[in-house]
Amino acid sequence: MALDCLGGVGKTQIALQFAHQIQETSPECSVFWVQATDSTTFHSSYREIAQKLGIPEVEDDKAVIEQLVLKELEDLPKPWLLLVDNADNYEMLSKADNRIASRALLDFLPNSGNGAILFTTRDNKAATNFAEANVIRVEEMNRAESIELLKNSVQVKKHNLLDDKASTNELLDLLCDLPLAIKQGAAYINMNSTPISKYLSLCQGSDEDIIEILSKKFDDRRRYKSHHNPMATTWLISFEQILHQDPLAADYLSFIGVIFRENIPVSLLPPGKSLLEQEDAIGTLTAYSFVTKRMNEDAFDVHRLVHLVTRNWLERNSKLSIWADRALRRLVEIIPAGGYLDREVWMRYLPHGIYLVNTSKVDRENEMIMINLLDHIGDCQLSVGQYFGAENMYERTIILGEGVLGRDHPAILICMSKLGLAITRQGNYNAAEPIFRETLKRQEDVIGKEHPATLTTMNNLASSYKLKVTMMKLGQFTARHLSLERISLARSIPKP
Repeated sequence: MALDCLGGVGKTQIALQFAHQIQETSPECSVFWVQATDSTTFHSSYREIAQKLGIPEVEDDKAVIEQLVLKELEDLPKPWLLLVDNADNYEMLSKADNRIASRALLDFLPNSGNGAILFTTRDNKAATNFAEANVIRVEEMNRAESIELLKNSVQVKKHNLLDDKASTNELLDLLCDLPLAIKQGAAYINMNSTPISKYLSLCQGSDEDIIEILSKKFDDRRRYKSHHNPMATTWLISFEQILHQDPLAADYLSFIGVIFRENIPVSLLPPGKSLLEQEDAIGTLTAYSFVTKRMNEDAFDVHRLVHLVTRNWLERNSKLSIWADRALRRLVEIIPAGGYLDREVWMRYLPHGIYLVNTSKVDRENEMIMINLLDHIGDCQLSVGQYFGAENMYERTIILGEGVLGRDHPAILICMSKLGLAITRQGNYNAAEPIFRETLKRQEDVIGKEHPATLTTMNNLASSYKLKVTMMKLGQFTARHLSLERISLARSIPKP
């Protein structure tokens, strides 16, 4: 059987608890623990088991310890349980090793005998390879469990720090109820006697502040001394494994790090060499619990803290701007210039384009692509009635475009006209009119009075006038109507 989940959710703790329960209920059952992080820890664990079993050849340098333990376990008359912890790297465990007679480490796990094997892994694909259908997905804790863990992890004399229930719940929301993150927070609170509200404010700071908090080392006797304890480092190890195991999955994770983390359509991702390769790459990210597929949708979400750590990973490796540029090119390719054609499709891309232009700096060589994306997003927002957002995008297009193309470039003047239209649609006619007037004058000078863009601006200006007059008349009518109603009401009130 195998337990799998995102790193830091508590697989090892569940396995430990299970081991203790087995020993309480079945004292005759032997429990053996194998740390399978890499071949060195695997070999060391088997050597310790050999010593516990009293195998005489254990001190023979030529002996294959793994083979000796395998034979002993298969021949043990009493029941046994073998716990193989952190079996994340299936390739490492399944690859032939010259140091052990060119056999894979997995070959030394018993297939017979009076026992059972329980694996823990953060990779669902590995879990399936180990245990086939017998895989248990470890879900994140519920709120009651999170509060209980936090309470048990904070020193008794500091329990009063948890009296602020609102801040405690808000903090657990930010930490996504992840056990390792909670333990890390409790360690900080214990060391500094920090009130929950203050630790919460630290977590609510900038992305850099949160990363610093998630990267702080802390002591936890329930974790291996050789392991890096911080939450961020726990996930970075998985990132590196994915990078080695599935390059396209690593590319997708990098791409996801620069777009919005929710409702990511599969069609948004850059195409792979084949549909099968793409499916495998998404499967790898799902297997590591970095992405969660949406029910009945060809889309997925990314864990909030994973998204944050991914961005930090890209930045530390000087890749954030590279992937922002790639995402920029992809989004300008698939987000159209507004309209109603395929509207249901591009509406799903829109939040990712908005997130990218709001969070990424662009190289000079890609400024024109950014100008086009800003303009396209503005057009889409104008199409769906997001007029304030469209105004913001058009203003940014004009500011960046004037620096690249020049103040009187026809594309900039067209964008100015659309800016006026977005402001008009918000009912701010007085602010829109001077924009239309200036745009019209410059278009007449640059592209001529008969150009379609000039005529469009003229039409927009006329429409703005008409709407303004209509609203003024409506306002006068409404005021007169209300006044007559008040007079009628006053007359109807009986005199004392």
